[in-house]
Amino acid sequence: MFGTNPISYAVPAGDRPVVFDAATSVVPRGKLERLHREGAPMREGWAMGPDGLPTTDIPALVAGLKARAGHALVPLGGLGPEFGGHKGSGLGLLVELLCGPLAGASWSRHTYGPDGADLGHFVLCLDPAAFGEPDEIGARVTDLGAEITGLPAAVGGPGVRLPGERRVRSTAHRAAEGIPLLPPILADLDAIAGRTGVAPVARRAPGADA
Repeated sequence: MFGTNPISYAVPAGDRPVVFDAATSVVPRGKLERLHREGAPMREGWAMGPDGLPTTDIPALVAGLKARAGHALVPLGGLGPEFGGHKGSGLGLLVELLCGPLAGASWSRHTYGPDGADLGHFVLCLDPAAFGEPDEIGARVTDLGAEITGLPAAVGGPGVRLPGERRVRSTAHRAAEGIPLLPPILADLDAIAGRTGVAPVARRAPGADA
């Protein structure tokens, strides 16, 4: 019934805003396609087939999602209330309500039709100045973030981080070292470059100078 129905938000802080963006399904379709290109399996419990049973067949699942043939991505939390799946489903429904009926757009299975997509979006912007002094609010958000990232990590686990921090570090690293791409992705990009008359993606061996 629903798509991945993502929720995102950004809150201004001192040096860098807190930014979050995630699907309300256990996994987005793009990650499934990436796993398939890598030759890696998907976990059971991420999706269901038309029979309502779990499936791990990525090609059949992706094709079924595109064809709206009864395949489904499981909502955040997983199947059933014992794992909190009803909470993820409720969040997905909220996105559907905001981006469909409230936005005057189509919803769910009616979004894509023979004439293209009638895709709706909902954006809510709040002026921090309506709640207080923006700089003071930003400083308090920064303090909250510092307390969160200062929490002790689980034994053997990564440090506690705020949403978006991993991507910031990844962006800086890849700007310096390059972006790792799988051979199938490189082949697709080369084919597109050939059709459009642009230079193909430059290759660089790992550890080589820029």
